[in-house]
Amino acid sequence: MSIIGSRGTGNITSSRRVLDVPEKIFLLQPDAAPLVQILFKAKKKTTINPKFTWYERDLFPKRDQINDSKTHTSTETTFTVDHGSYFKAGDVIKDENTGEQMYVSSVSSNVLTVIRGWGETAASSSIDDDDYLLVLGNANEEGASSPGLKSETSTEVYNYVQDFRSPFEITDILMNSELYGGGDLQNERVIKLVEHKVDLERALLFGERKLDTSTGTHPIRSTRGAVKFISTNVTTATTITETTFETILEGAFAYGSGTKVLFASAKLVSAINYWGRGKLRTVPKDETYGISVKEYLSAHGTLLVVKHRLLTNSSGANYGGYGLILDMDKIFVRVMKNLDTKLRTNLQNNDETKEKDEYRTVCGLQLNNEEAHAVVKGVVAYS
Repeated sequence: MSIIGSRGTGNITSSRRVLDVPEKIFLLQPDAAPLVQILFKAKKKTTINPKFTWYERDLFPKRDQINDSKTHTSTETTFTVDHGSYFKAGDVIKDENTGEQMYVSSVSSNVLTVIRGWGETAASSSIDDDDYLLVLGNANEEGASSPGLKSETSTEVYNYVQDFRSPFEITDILMNSELYGGGDLQNERVIKLVEHKVDLERALLFGERKLDTSTGTHPIRSTRGAVKFISTNVTTATTITETTFETILEGAFAYGSGTKVLFASAKLVSAINYWGRGKLRTVPKDETYGISVKEYLSAHGTLLVVKHRLLTNSSGANYGGYGLILDMDKIFVRVMKNLDTKLRTNLQNNDETKEKDEYRTVCGLQLNNEEAHAVVKGVVAYS
């Protein structure tokens, strides 16, 4: 295309104005946003839709409780349980409290009919409400047809991407002025990139899922963060002890990987330092994407401890008393196709004597199997 007159930014096609910077973002202050540092470096997946969905499925439950407000004698053969759907005829079950093994002959709603003392342990004279029943599998007659079928259905989980934008602008006079510390545009690009990372970090930690179609022509979306996903292993501990911390780890390591990452407030890090002398070692930064990490060894698993600068409050109040234990094998950042972190340049109107740039990322969080993660909060002291 021919151009008459001066060449300017208005003559440059939009495709030439975009600088791709997904690698550069990780080089600047990795400890400022450690979750973003890890996810964008090693745990990134593309999404082709602003709403992304995944499915989760657990093993079929094999443990339940008796739900009868009385004590059963050794001759009684029917029990009401919390979830009759967990059982089928032919199951061999054991009362964890008494050790008695029984054989399930039939199931009707939440009522089991059983053969008592089906094994080497005699029928107990005191099977109580809330006794735990453990399914040991099924036992079948020789030559019999297949037993009944039971399985868990998959659960749909979803989240949205969020459109993160961090604009900034500099006048042409300032850009062409000599300044101590280098050019202002370049300095602003560095600072805004760090701020952009921190915005992503806050949302991936604390955000809530929202699709708002009431504000204008197009929807606004926000992504759900890790704290909102986790509901099973959540502990409030005002004065945390090592015993309480080990109980938290017991729940966190019940599912998933044997190595997890704790993103911890300063108060919680101080507590771990207090208990953990001899249990902590420094992990080389070339193994942790440049993040400062301590390794805490527990009988439950290996915990990589990261002091998180965004979990700050000297009193421990609010997020200053938080810690998030995340299984990094089960967490991903989902980036909208072709909308990974980019520096978009020269966005100003063509007749303006300044340069306007912005960093933009369109992404959301995928956290699988929330039971494999944990949150501790409210920590203001330790002993």
